[in-house]
Amino acid sequence: MPCAAVPPKSGAGSSFVGRKVCTTIYLEAEQVAALKRLKARTRVPVSAYIREGIDEVLRRYGEAKSHEEAAP
Repeated sequence: MPCAAVPPKSGAGSSFVGRKVCTTIYLEAEQVAALKRLKARTRVPVSAYIREGIDEVLRRYGEAKSHEEAAP
């Protein structure tokens, strides 16, 4: 399913915390297969695992902020 052609709103006072923005990524076939098996076993959406993995990389490299820090 392609992302909508509507760009996300931004500007002064806007917050992206908790807001999801559509993007496209390319994964290895085995990564997709493993994520689908995990989804079938846990009933957790693949997108949740992808977001969790991105959060982990951001934490590792010091780029993540907690939701509490980013909230106004």
